[in-house]
Amino acid sequence: MKAICKMDELFLNLQRAHDDQVIGPRELALLLNTTEKYIYKLQSTAPDRLPPRLWGFGRKLAWRIGTCRKWVRDHDATNNTVQ
Repeated sequence: MKAICKMDELFLNLQRAHDDQVIGPRELALLLNTTEKYIYKLQSTAPDRLPPRLWGFGRKLAWRIGTCRKWVRDHDATNNTVQ
């Protein structure tokens, strides 16, 4: 039950986040309704199926939430969603 509450809280924080907020794989997975493990898999095998990531963080995966939101809207409009 605690995990569900944490995910709900994280989702609410994502909704309120400014477009320049930097997010990681966990937040991106929540935004795309998938798992964090699948985000890592896509990043290594098919990075073109994810929003463009930020560079300059070493090995850490990072995205701007505004870029992710735009990417989701654009992909939703063309029915080309992450599977």
